[in-house]
Amino acid sequence: MKKCLDGRYLVFTRYPDGIDGKWFYQKDCPAHAPSWIKTQAHVSQGGKRTINYVTGADAATLAWLGNQACIEVHSWLSRTRNLLHPDWAVFDLDPAPPAGFAEAVHTAWLLKDLLDDLNLSSCVKTSGGAGLHVYVPVRPIYTYQQTRDFVHAIGRILQKRHPDHITLQRPVAQRTGKVYIDYLQNGAGKTMAAPYSPRPLARAPVSVPLTWSMLTSHKTVYGITNVEEWLGRGDEAFWSVLCSRQVLPALR
Repeated sequence: MKKCLDGRYLVFTRYPDGIDGKWFYQKDCPAHAPSWIKTQAHVSQGGKRTINYVTGADAATLAWLGNQACIEVHSWLSRTRNLLHPDWAVFDLDPAPPAGFAEAVHTAWLLKDLLDDLNLSSCVKTSGGAGLHVYVPVRPIYTYQQTRDFVHAIGRILQKRHPDHITLQRPVAQRTGKVYIDYLQNGAGKTMAAPYSPRPLARAPVSVPLTWSMLTSHKTVYGITNVEEWLGRGDEAFWSVLCSRQVLPALR
């Protein structure tokens, strides 16, 4: 997680009364935080507010956040040194019941085949829920609008090829039984659950990086009770792809 999140704005969800109690997002690093936690001030759009984001994810920082009842860790898709230009384009695959994990896996493989045809490397991790996150690392030369348009265009191609299986419709009622490709997650200020971040669900599932060969329609529950046995299995492939810098093709 440290390699992935250093130099990125982090957002946390805090559950002081457990996952069934009241919870809240937190962007601002609290004033009582230790001085050694890395932060960076960010002036919000319109200049009305300054947010003091946490930007590091070493073991000490994560341990401190855990003591603040932070369960989830989310990050921006760009780094602070190039804030307006993401270095990840992400496909958030979200199945709507009765579709589930198996349908998300099928969609992920269809997506990978299309990206392979475009000579684009990709990596995958579980969302911690029923879905998957497919990452396409890019050179930080594109705006958020450009990466979002790219993910949207790829989604339209897949939807046209598989209209009974894939949807881009945002209203939940129009997604029934299909896998929703959420291209809107590729926007400035939008965040994704970090690799190895727990999720506030029963059995404490974890968002785990995988190799493509590990991705099967049989859902393995990666939770905090068993995640150690999976540590490292998908890391090398995931990080090697995630650190690459690719040029996006022009799509019609």
